[in-house]
Amino acid sequence: MVIPLPLPFLCFFSCSFSFVLPWFRFFVSLFLFLFGLLRQATMLVPPWLESLLSTAFFTVCRTHGDAARGECNMYCLDCKEDAFCFYCRSSKHKDHQVIQIRRSSYHDVVRVTEIQKVLDISGVQTYVINSARVLFLNERPQPKSAGKGVAHICEICGRSLLDPFRFCSLGCKVSVIFLD
Repeated sequence: MVIPLPLPFLCFFSCSFSFVLPWFRFFVSLFLFLFGLLRQATMLVPPWLESLLSTAFFTVCRTHGDAARGECNMYCLDCKEDAFCFYCRSSKHKDHQVIQIRRSSYHDVVRVTEIQKVLDISGVQTYVINSARVLFLNERPQPKSAGKGVAHICEICGRSLLDPFRFCSLGCKVSVIFLD
């Protein structure tokens, strides 16, 4: 059974729907835009990055501590766990994506060639150490007086930079992404 609707009701419904439709489209577009920004932010910071920046490297491996290369200076991007040594890599992380952490003046660095394959490092100051281009994982303390009269400084910690970069380390870049 079909119930006939009066003509004025149909006219009111079609008129109000045409008024609501642009607002509906606006809110759907707004939702998709915000969802896209959220998705973009999570793509900027991979799930392993926070763990990498907080991991303690260059400790003695619990399994291979007596071995010559038994210091934990590797990090698995697939497992996102603690640092491990050269021997643990060959036994537990054989087919995983692994980066090697190095030391420079008691600070953790990673080679640009390794990290730029998996992460956007634009804006982070790089250095050449032992003929390899590297970047620091975390900010390094600097006396307050050292930054006076310097043309370029880190946007987060205020460390003086050699070139017109925005950040002194990967950790500073990540912190600005979370602040925005």
